[in-house]
Amino acid sequence: AEEAEQQSREAEEAEQQKREAEEAQRQRREAEEAERQRRDAEEAERQRREAEEVERRRKEEDDMERHREAAAEAEQQRRRDEEIEQQHRREAEEAEEAAEAERQRRQVEELERQKQEAEEAELKQREADRAAEQVREAAQQQREAEEELERQRRREAEREREEEATIPPTSSSRLGALFDSGSSVGGLFGAAD
Repeated sequence: AEEAEQQSREAEEAEQQKREAEEAQRQRREAEEAERQRRDAEEAERQRREAEEVERRRKEEDDMERHREAAAEAEQQRRRDEEIEQQHRREAEEAEEAAEAERQRRQVEELERQKQEAEEAELKQREADRAAEQVREAAQQQREAEEELERQRRREAEREREEEATIPPTSSSRLGALFDSGSSVGGLFGAAD
């Protein structure tokens, strides 16, 4: 009986050890599973964070790209505006140069016209001076002719008086002398005219 009781106790003890071993193995498996789940959760968290970091970087890169594109577009617009402004300045300068050239051309034309008018006025003045000189010369010639005629008349009258003093007066001789005197004076008048 003692042997049987001893065996029964041993059997119970073995069963107890078995149960304890099974419990320990179960707890170990549970612990391993918990550890695995923890590692899986950590890995999942790491991957999530990595994914968030990748997404954040992608967004940052997208933002930077948008900023670069916006800056490039702004620079292009600035250059276009500057080109337009330069074109406007060039057009204004060309218009000013054309206006200045036109003013100079008109000034040259006006100076040429004034020069021609001055030359024409000078030519007319010279012609007027020549005409006046011709008038003075004609008047001088007329005065000289009149003076010569007067001298001729005086000489003729003096000669007649001398003839009358030396020759006895007769009707025929006096009449001839008068005719001779008249023809001489008439010829002198004709020459003066």
